Amino acid sequence: MERRYFLDLCFQEEELRHYRIDSSAFSYHYLAEDGRLTLRRDDNFVTFVGDIVAQAGEAWVTPACGAMARGEVDREAVVRDLKLFDAEQRWRLQVLVALGPPAAGGESRS
Repeated sequence: MERRYFLDLCFQEEELRHYRIDSSAFSYHYLAEDGRLTLRRDDNFVTFVGDIVAQAGEAWVTPACGAMARGEVDREAVVRDLKLFDAEQRWRLQVLVALGPPAAGGESRS
């Protein structure tokens, strides 16, 4: 069975925005511009996540996302059912709205 990875991007501005990126459906063609596109989807996803984390600045980056940016899988973040992933994301969004992101270098709330 092929593993699918999801990256959820949440933005708390005037209005809360949430985007989900599915590794199996994302177009990695932008990586070809500077010769980083490979034949392996998983490698391209790791590069993409690394690009996102590099641009995040002071954003709240979860430990699982940081691990993926390094080409690792956080075993505690692996779920067998997308419904469980959705429940986790709803909880994280509620925390973000109620408490805001953690302070830089602070607890990740994972």
